[in-house]
Amino acid sequence: MNGEVVLRVLVVVLFVPAIGAVAAYLAGHPSMAMVLNGVLPLLVLIGSALVILNNPPRRISAGAALYFAVPSGVLFACSVGLRNRRLHPALFWFTWTVNLAIVAFLFYLSFLFRIF
Repeated sequence: MNGEVVLRVLVVVLFVPAIGAVAAYLAGHPSMAMVLNGVLPLLVLIGSALVILNNPPRRISAGAALYFAVPSGVLFACSVGLRNRRLHPALFWFTWTVNLAIVAFLFYLSFLFRIF
């Protein structure tokens, strides 16, 4: 299996928690929805860390460090949303929108842009 196929499978798998989060939120389970919102950035961070460990860069630029800032920020917002019920609706939709942007970017890279 080449990298393009792996990235396409990853994009399809990442749609599952995004759809599940909205379904859980609309069904009246806000805590489960926030946990599902945290799954997507966690998977992105783990996948990125595995790629870096398999092929370590010689130096890390500021742009590469910013790539880890977005999923880390979403994870932080999810944890705040789980602890603070008053901020939960706003943080849920904010993190879900950012997660959707991450999936859309990965969709663009895997299906519309040839990187391999």
